[in-house]
Amino acid sequence: MVPKWLLLQLLQVLLLCHQYLYGFLMKILFTLIILIARTSHYDLLYLCIGILKNQGYLFARLNVQQPRIIEDIRLLQ
Repeated sequence: MVPKWLLLQLLQVLLLCHQYLYGFLMKILFTLIILIARTSHYDLLYLCIGILKNQGYLFARLNVQQPRIIEDIRLLQ
């Protein structure tokens, strides 16, 4: 079982580093986080990840909204 705080930290790292990662690598990392969340039975976290994913192509187009999303993720902790 993966701790929820670790998944949230991984999400924050993805948000902060997305401009340095290629789209394919970003997709792999994002899918890995979703799989870990799903197998760890974090339904709320999995739902939030899905909602965030649908707001843009793996956060790549969320430069303006990025600080708000990071704050939302911090509130989940």
